[in-house]
Amino acid sequence: MSRNLRKPRLESLEERRLLSVAPRLVLDRADELYGGNSDPTDFTQVGEQLFFVAGEPATGRELWKTNGSSAGTQLVRDVLRGAESSEPRELVDAGGTLFFVAANQEGDSRLLHNELWKSDGTESGTQLVRAFPPRDSHFGYLVEHLTVLGSTVIFTAGDVAGGQELWRSDGTAAGTYPLTDLSPPDGFVEIANFASQGEYAYFWVDGRRLWKTDGTHAGTQEVVDLGPDFFLHNWGARQQPTISGELLYFGGFQGSTGVELWVSDGTTSGTRMINEVIPGPEPGSSRDEFENLTAFDGGVYFTLPGVDDLVDLWTSDGSSGGTYKVADLPLYEANTLTLWYDKVFFWGSQESNAFQLWQSDGSGAGTERVGSLISRTPVELTPTSSSLLFEVDGGSDDGMWRTDGTAAGTIRFASHPLDGKPGGERGLLHDVLYVALTDASYGYPGVKGLELWSTDGTGDGTRLVKDIYVRTADSNPHVLAAHHEAVVVGYRQIVASGPEFGLWQTNGTANATFEYTGAPPGLQTTFEAATWEAEFVDETLFFLGPDAGIGHELWKSIGSEGQTLLVKDIRPGSIGSEPAELTNVSGTLFFTATGGVEGRQLWKSDGTEAGTMLVKSISENGSTDPNIRNLTSAGGRLFFTAKQSSTGVELWTSDGTEAGTTLVKDALQGSESSQPMSFTPIGDRLFFTAIDGGGDRELWVSDGTDAGTYRVKDILPGSQGSSPHDLVEVGGLLYFIASDGTHGTELWRSDGTESGTFLVKDIFAGLASSGPTDLVNVGGSLYFTAVAQGGMRAIWRSDGTEAGTEQVTEPGDVAIVSPSDLISAAGTLYFLAGESYARQVWSSDGTHAGTLQVTNFAFGDGVDYPHGLIGAGGKAYFRADDGYSGEELWVLDEAQPGDFDADGDADGADFLLWQRTFGRLPLAPGVGADADADDDVDASDRTAWESAFGLPDFEPAAL
Repeated sequence: MSRNLRKPRLESLEERRLLSVAPRLVLDRADELYGGNSDPTDFTQVGEQLFFVAGEPATGRELWKTNGSSAGTQLVRDVLRGAESSEPRELVDAGGTLFFVAANQEGDSRLLHNELWKSDGTESGTQLVRAFPPRDSHFGYLVEHLTVLGSTVIFTAGDVAGGQELWRSDGTAAGTYPLTDLSPPDGFVEIANFASQGEYAYFWVDGRRLWKTDGTHAGTQEVVDLGPDFFLHNWGARQQPTISGELLYFGGFQGSTGVELWVSDGTTSGTRMINEVIPGPEPGSSRDEFENLTAFDGGVYFTLPGVDDLVDLWTSDGSSGGTYKVADLPLYEANTLTLWYDKVFFWGSQESNAFQLWQSDGSGAGTERVGSLISRTPVELTPTSSSLLFEVDGGSDDGMWRTDGTAAGTIRFASHPLDGKPGGERGLLHDVLYVALTDASYGYPGVKGLELWSTDGTGDGTRLVKDIYVRTADSNPHVLAAHHEAVVVGYRQIVASGPEFGLWQTNGTANATFEYTGAPPGLQTTFEAATWEAEFVDETLFFLGPDAGIGHELWKSIGSEGQTLLVKDIRPGSIGSEPAELTNVSGTLFFTATGGVEGRQLWKSDGTEAGTMLVKSISENGSTDPNIRNLTSAGGRLFFTAKQSSTGVELWTSDGTEAGTTLVKDALQGSESSQPMSFTPIGDRLFFTAIDGGGDRELWVSDGTDAGTYRVKDILPGSQGSSPHDLVEVGGLLYFIASDGTHGTELWRSDGTESGTFLVKDIFAGLASSGPTDLVNVGGSLYFTAVAQGGMRAIWRSDGTEAGTEQVTEPGDVAIVSPSDLISAAGTLYFLAGESYARQVWSSDGTHAGTLQVTNFAFGDGVDYPHGLIGAGGKAYFRADDGYSGEELWVLDEAQPGDFDADGDADGADFLLWQRTFGRLPLAPGVGADADADDDVDASDRTAWESAFGLPDFEPAAL
């Protein structure tokens, strides 16, 4: 499965957007499905359509609809355009129109922006009704409590003064207005706990004042103020006021009676406590759990705690005589009371995490357990005309079930691997249940995530409606080596059968990407790309390969013909020689390997078994590990560090012969070690840092001889040392970071002489340090990051002079936050910048105006921002997850006009993509078929394709 049609969403960056370079997925190597979660919620039927909220990376969580078919399951409108989510909520059907609340403003506070919307199920018919003042975490109110009253909605919203008002709307601007402002001038009130039926909607103010409204100013009235010693018992979703018939039922606490059942007929005198069912005031005790008010024709069911903390089922018709206990239940918990015809069904628990299905016809004898199934959690029961549908979570009964109220009629019709989300929402359309399910254990290969399924209560009638968010697995790619214009990439992916490993070569285009074949089978289970090595010598790729029978040894591969071979089993047996530090020196591969008792030694190879040999055993007694490290090619010779008991760790060199493998210099005389490090070749010389007799680390240089190996300059005399680091060559000169004790840690340069080694510029004047990092040579100029006065890190450029060392980016530019990972590719600087949760790739030509963002991987579930930025083969590569393809390899390429699908050429497939998306808005300017970046797919974009294709009259047939 290829996902090359996918591009990350690129937003308009005004003048800061680079149109000549575009990110492109090289290859979706791991193409097994891997649990993309659209997570449908908020199901609401309106006429012949079922609306819901779902998400995918390109759009975020937005409003969707379904008629039960895959084709009829569609995004209604991307309210907050692009990957940001409008997060629709409070979906209700008012007279055949869907009303909902959404956010149409970007930013971290988007969920606190309040807008009332309506929809008829079409994009053009999904419209903003009214926007309300935003709310932050300390001030203001959300638009909430949408309650249907005929063809209007009643709701609460904040006003400009920060108070809360009661509003109504018929979906028009003129018909959307406040009914009353209930907030006192000097304070705030809480308006909540809405219930509606018939002509009125009821609600509570501050938990003690009952109000009602008919949707008019005059008809919005206080029913009763029950006084300061009363409060509404509404501590959870299972304790909300409920209307049955002409009465509003609710639980209330009053100081003299505790929590009891109350009713109201909408009048002051008709608002009363029914019975003192629970004698005495006991707020907060277990006797206070007045729950599960569930309406039926003629009254309500509810539950109360009984003796020994067990639960009792009660019923009431609003009168004292009609309020009584139905049954003592042998249960510690009962919930999800659901009316189906003349019975109430519910989940009951006799022990932790073990719920059983019960039913009652309103009599003690008719209250009984249904079947023997057990669920870990109580889930929603959905009534249809023929049965109750539900899901059992966990255990041997896991799956989708139906019941007709009898044990024989309680049947599991779909079992594992169908899994749902415990407590997930459900929707009903034409007697068919819609629910979010996954087709196997989430998080494993070959698995769809939580997607929209439907069921009619039979196995054959249970099906995936639409896989909205299609996502594939990660291949975890790592660039291991570069060769001419190509790079070698190692990958390790998890598939259904287990982990798989591979090596492939690419120049950044799909048609020039191939996989090396014939690799040892052990690679499939032990490869970890981030720690493995590969090196080209001429046209031969050498790499480390584990095999179950011989351990880790040296392997090679030539081209795309599958000639992947073991070079030599250096250490016979299953342990392996563990080759490391593969280094090409003038056509010969040098590396270290463990051959046996001599420890890790220096080896070389010409790619043949006979030509793969120990160069020299540096161990003095034949068994001590010489700790060979830092293999580096300079001037046609190999430099490295090794340890002997008489010299410590010092600089060595080799020409590939035993006689030519020698200690260069014992820089710190005797058994103490100078510990050379940071090897940087410039021409025939090697620059490095080492510790001298005073114990301080300074800059050194070597031409491979004792006399030509010396300390360049004692930058900070004494035992502390200047600690040079981040050595890099630019134009034949060495640049590095050091501290002389006077100027802090700053940028230095050296030509290898004492006089030619000096501070370039004291960027952060005085003893403070600018802390330069990420030094890189870009087309003969040095780029790096540093902190100047003001404390913000920025991009700098230097030509080696104080005057020519200049700041490129402005520290105050909020878009270019914390620049890092600077690389060079094709003479251009690329780097990462942005907040830690949303870093993007940027490019710079060395000017502030020419510093441009080149990726904009959109915020969203499943997205992993660019990382692992590397310049290789003349191109910039990085790893990222666009939310669809898993973590894969991406490349920055010149954008080709007319190449809408980014496959490297303008062809018929691009025309078809233009044809399908003509007249639509692209994800963002310049993305997809929007060739001219005018935020519209139109005739001018076809002209761009025709120019690139070269055949204006060519019109492929539409698919």
